[in-house]
Amino acid sequence: MNKEDLERLAFAQALYQKLGEIVSTKDPDSLRGLADEFYREMYETTGAKSFEVKIDGEKVGTYSVRVSKAKPATTEEHFTVTDEEKLSEWVSREINYDLAASFVFAHLERFAGWYFTETGEVPYGCELEQTVTLAQPARYSGGALKVDPMAVLNAMQGKLGPSVAGILGGGE
Repeated sequence: MNKEDLERLAFAQALYQKLGEIVSTKDPDSLRGLADEFYREMYETTGAKSFEVKIDGEKVGTYSVRVSKAKPATTEEHFTVTDEEKLSEWVSREINYDLAASFVFAHLERFAGWYFTETGEVPYGCELEQTVTLAQPARYSGGALKVDPMAVLNAMQGKLGPSVAGILGGGE
């Protein structure tokens, strides 16, 4: 590498650092952060997921919205013992086997859940509780910006310095 290559590298690195700040997706106040917010609002307002990016009316790229998958509502049921005394009384009346009864009394909640699963009957002292998770619609989860450097170069013909034009054109 010679001195001229190092100078070009220093210029490119400085440009890269500054441009990185401008296009950062992590900073909501960067140009990219502002664009992401703009297109999120556009998606939520119109439902559109793809937008043309233009410079002076000339298409230079696209912005595509990423959307999470919708999640259906779910309901989970779980067994809860609300009154162990009532449950114990019920077990005493309904269960006649000594060995089974000793296990049942040692594991009342587990047994009551098993009994419900087997018979569909809720033992006294128990309730069937439901946990409902609401459905979640698809939502904006980011965007992808694709820009054609040659299209930008053509759209900005004569407005760029030779160094930047050379970089966009694939030169050095």
